[in-house]
Amino acid sequence: MPPFPKPRFDFEYDPAEEIRALRRYFAADPERTLPKKQKSRVLIATWNIANLGVQHRRDQDYRVLAEIISWFDVVAVQEVHGNLEGSRASGLICRRRTGCSTRTRAATTND
Repeated sequence: MPPFPKPRFDFEYDPAEEIRALRRYFAADPERTLPKKQKSRVLIATWNIANLGVQHRRDQDYRVLAEIISWFDVVAVQEVHGNLEGSRASGLICRRRTGCSTRTRAATTND
């Protein structure tokens, strides 16, 4: 599938404020929340992040992605293209900023 074209505008936002808004959104209504992480269960997510590795994303974009990824134990990310910069950047930021342990694996890597 060919990648979507890059938007022709820059979307400026404050990643810290977006992360706070995400957390408030879930805190506002118990029906929207995720279960807390526990040793007795595994929280699994799948996420189609369009064009990851095709379009340039900024550090602030990866901080928001890493925040969401950190809510789960295992995340299967779809639409990761041959350039793994995006998936690696999300993992690195996730480890540094939120303390989660993320390992990047993709069928296109040789490791």
